[in-house]
Amino acid sequence: MPQRNEYPPRWNEFCDLCKASPKQSAHVLNDGDVTRFANRYRIARAFSSITFQDDFSMKAENVDAYGAMMRTFLAFSAWEVLSMKEDDGKYGSCVGEDMQSQIRKQIRKRYKSHAFIEFLAQRADKRAELILRGFMNGESTDPLSLAGGVRNIFAHGFLPANAKGTTPQATRDICGWLADYVMVNIDRRFNELLDAAQNGTSPSRNA
Repeated sequence: MPQRNEYPPRWNEFCDLCKASPKQSAHVLNDGDVTRFANRYRIARAFSSITFQDDFSMKAENVDAYGAMMRTFLAFSAWEVLSMKEDDGKYGSCVGEDMQSQIRKQIRKRYKSHAFIEFLAQRADKRAELILRGFMNGESTDPLSLAGGVRNIFAHGFLPANAKGTTPQATRDICGWLADYVMVNIDRRFNELLDAAQNGTSPSRNA
């Protein structure tokens, strides 16, 4: 069966494992989570932009910003399903420090990024606020925590395209980078879990 691009790169291997050994495949995804993850992943991978009816009026830059926020929301929602397999319940990145550092620098260099993260921090719970403020203070914050902040604030309806002090263009760029970063982590974590399930070992972190 040909591999479809809308699924993780090794999805066919996982499906074969589900048939051959449901007990082993459960180390990747529980039976009840397979369809849920697949649907969330496919939507996040295929999502491109938001379109509206012809009689709806909104500036193009705001539409792009909302599209990027939605893509981050969808990507992180797929990541959350895989993160359920974490023993410590944390959403730790699966990539090396070099890639994490690269995206942190990319975001920090973006004009108005500080105002964007500040907007998230002001509306986050105490734990998330400390993490977001740590990023603003130059700490080596896991970029997945930033994506989680976007996901939560956006889902609760508090994150507009032009949050106070920032711009739709900054929102678009930051959320676009975070969405890409989350999708890379999903593919790598899926591979780690699948390798461990196939080999009967504990998942390793291969950056």
